[in-house]
Amino acid sequence: PHLLPPDALLAAHLAPSLAAAQGRLNAKEQTLESVNAELYEVVKRQWDEIEGLVAGVEGIVKDLEGAGGEMSGVERG
Repeated sequence: PHLLPPDALLAAHLAPSLAAAQGRLNAKEQTLESVNAELYEVVKRQWDEIEGLVAGVEGIVKDLEGAGGEMSGVERG
């Protein structure tokens, strides 16, 4: 018979496997954090580029609206 209570005996048998699994999970977590940081930077650069493109399009629209306003008084013919 074992001198340890069932919970302690089970924990003693599982501890090495659980520690190894925890180590693997920690390594995967670190890898994912690194990948996520890289992806964040890529997305941030793309977002900045999109904002710049939208600002450019807005400027063009303003120019066209201004030109349209100037042309509204001109007769065709």
